[in-house]
Amino acid sequence: MAIKGIESLIPIKGYVSLFSTFLNVFLNLSPIVIFINIVRGKEQYTNIPPMVLIFSFLNNAIWGGYWYRKNELSVFWCCFICVIIVTIFSAWYLFYAALKNLGKFMLYILLQVLFEAGIVLLFFSNCIELTIVGIILIGINTMQYVAPAQNLVKVIREKNHKLIPIVTTVLGALCSGGWLLFGLIVGDINSIISNGLGCLSSIITTIIWIWIYTKYGKKEKEEEEGKELIETKDNEESKKN
Repeated sequence: MAIKGIESLIPIKGYVSLFSTFLNVFLNLSPIVIFINIVRGKEQYTNIPPMVLIFSFLNNAIWGGYWYRKNELSVFWCCFICVIIVTIFSAWYLFYAALKNLGKFMLYILLQVLFEAGIVLLFFSNCIELTIVGIILIGINTMQYVAPAQNLVKVIREKNHKLIPIVTTVLGALCSGGWLLFGLIVGDINSIISNGLGCLSSIITTIIWIWIYTKYGKKEKEEEEGKELIETKDNEESKKN
């Protein structure tokens, strides 16, 4: 669905798209840290929720089809790159899920390829009207950006800022903010609504993190340092004995 865009900002549309693409790719590359720790044996593959990978693929693939059909090819290429990244991570995850069994892994990969190919064919063709695709995207995109805020109630109750992945949240705010501006420039209501909600959610989450961290973070740090000091003294005394 289209509304009147901001014509005066059309000259910077490419720069906004490039900035948002960079952040979007960076966000999709972030699971590499966990995968490296899995390879080193420091984490289990089960620490990665499979639904995160699924929603990341759906979000990027469906947006890719949406912008492709709207002839916004710069955004399409951003989504295409992110789809490749998520596909690699998903295959990596399936390798561990198959318990490194080659036969089972190949079966999982086949199912992955069929699923992804079906999504691409469905949303890159004219099988579904763009209006309906837009509604689907609002739901999926909002859920992906709202995810870091899922622990807000627990964060406020326990006064624990560590429950909020602040780096991901801030990057999410910048990324959704960039695509919100892009949607305003081209006049796309689906991009405006989904990224507007995502940006608002990320900003609220960041504000709550700052509030908890500034009010209770210092006290928590002092308590941890006190515990470490006590443990150090106990170890020294035990060595003397």
